[in-house]
Amino acid sequence: MQNLINFLIRYNTWLFFVVLEIVCLTLVFTFNPYQQSIYISSANQVSGKFYTAMSRFSGYFNLRSINEDLLEQNGMLQQKVLMLEQYIENNMKDSVNDAIFTNPQNKKYEFVPVHVISNSVTRINNYITLNKGSKDGLQPEMGVIDQNGVVGVISNVSENYSIVIPILNSKFRLSAKLKKNNYFGSLVWDGKDPLYAVLEELPRHASFAAGDTIVTSGYSDVFPDGIIIGTVDSHTKQHDDNFYAVKVLLAVDFSKLGNVLVIKDKSRLEQKALEAQTSQDK
Repeated sequence: MQNLINFLIRYNTWLFFVVLEIVCLTLVFTFNPYQQSIYISSANQVSGKFYTAMSRFSGYFNLRSINEDLLEQNGMLQQKVLMLEQYIENNMKDSVNDAIFTNPQNKKYEFVPVHVISNSVTRINNYITLNKGSKDGLQPEMGVIDQNGVVGVISNVSENYSIVIPILNSKFRLSAKLKKNNYFGSLVWDGKDPLYAVLEELPRHASFAAGDTIVTSGYSDVFPDGIIIGTVDSHTKQHDDNFYAVKVLLAVDFSKLGNVLVIKDKSRLEQKALEAQTSQDK
């Protein structure tokens, strides 16, 4: 103890200087948006490389469960393909409606496969780190899904990495609806259970039951309409008796995230490019 006291007395000036530096840097990065963005970008680069190394080491232990999940999904997709082929064979006619099955059209959305290198599920505000960034065309406000459903939205990108705000984050809010009748509300996470979220502001006259599917409403340009989010588990009344709060069992198991898809809306990118060009011409 005496040695510790002597050390503090001997180097008290340097220790005080270090404390002041930490306080100053904290204030600079907290209250200055430009410095804060630089810090986030640099931190993404450093943490991204660390998470990449850790992910390569730990990824092998999850391969079995991931492969089983992929095989199950591939089986379901193959079944849908066979059903669609049978439908076309039985119902093909010379009509405009049937022609949509045979004439390829330009797809509005492009899906970029990305690997998750860091993920958390136990905090109030969880985040996910992806191993691709701006050089791969990823940008903030792009939606992220996996083979089961909605994961979250990209918030920040650096050249090689991206940060995602998932459903399991108190800041996340998404317009969602009942698939069977299109009644919609706002999906949030209450910070309690990583398996469930809450669909708030659902009108009381909406008809639903346990097991009904919850999907994206399509009211934003982040997610296409109809992407699965989860299923109805139970419900309660909100403070306003005109609305229900529905407990939703999430389709995505966030504790097993491995590979995800980032949604690139081609028309949205074209729109932003046109708006940027227009603002430069003024």
